[in-house]
Amino acid sequence: MKILFVVPRSFNKKQMYKEYPLGVGILATLCRQNGHETLVYDGNVEDGEGENVELWVEAFQPDVISFSIITPNYPVAKMQVLKLKDIYPSAIYIAGGLHPTLFPELVLKDGYDLVCLGEGERRFPMIIDAIENKEGFYHIDGVLFHDGSTTFKNPMTGERVDLNRLPFVDRNVFNLKRYTHHSLVASRGCPYKCNFCCNYSGTILQKGLSVSPATRVLDELEYLEKTFNASVVFFCDDIFFVKRKEILKFCAGYKERGLSLKWIGQMRADTLDDEIAVAMAQAGCQRLYFGIESGSEEVLVSTNKRLTKAQMLAGTNAAKKQEYE
Repeated sequence: MKILFVVPRSFNKKQMYKEYPLGVGILATLCRQNGHETLVYDGNVEDGEGENVELWVEAFQPDVISFSIITPNYPVAKMQVLKLKDIYPSAIYIAGGLHPTLFPELVLKDGYDLVCLGEGERRFPMIIDAIENKEGFYHIDGVLFHDGSTTFKNPMTGERVDLNRLPFVDRNVFNLKRYTHHSLVASRGCPYKCNFCCNYSGTILQKGLSVSPATRVLDELEYLEKTFNASVVFFCDDIFFVKRKEILKFCAGYKERGLSLKWIGQMRADTLDDEIAVAMAQAGCQRLYFGIESGSEEVLVSTNKRLTKAQMLAGTNAAKKQEYE
């Protein structure tokens, strides 16, 4: 089967996310391993060059068109699916991602045949098999779909995807010339429960954390450096590696392997001290992003941030000593 993955651009063009979409990438990789032909359309980079998704559909003639939707790109996704269904009604239309998981009934009404809830690495191949074999979706958990005039919703079972059992994302599924650097994810989930965040607080990852061992992450970095001549890699983790001991293992392994690429990470300020900052600087860290949110102690408490101004200052000072960007 031919499967087109569509990542609509952000509705606000000033908020374009120009990292290649790893979530879509792993689904495309799994589908290719199962013998399907895949194509990834990322509107955040393709639209800027005057491309449009209708031309891609016309050229590729997909059997399945799967949209990856977050709230910032939802208005564009809604417009695109309505237009595509009008000009290409024979395809099966699927929606997945954070926004459809939060509002599945609303998204299904936009014209999709099925909404995939939560993590897709296990469910999506099952959905594709069901379409190919002309089966129903009743046996698949975490899906919402129409059968005639009736809507069915199968709840998620809570089974967590083990990142360590997934293959590396085949970066050849992306139009790599559109991106300035590579991306990688070492962990999924967050042990904190900030009350403004829905990333993995039961919406996508229903429980727990999934953290890849440092050796696997180093293997993937080595693969990117040797296969694609990667010079910069962005870690998409909510919190880089989550665990202190894994950070130190990673830094030691980076030096042992003689890697030369630089990398960018995201952390909480209270997870960075002088020891970690020095180790990361010596292991290729080029830039760090901290989620500060507020300088008000009252706001930090009310949002359950579990972080103080003093901790934020200590973390940023440790980073500044290493002259991260």
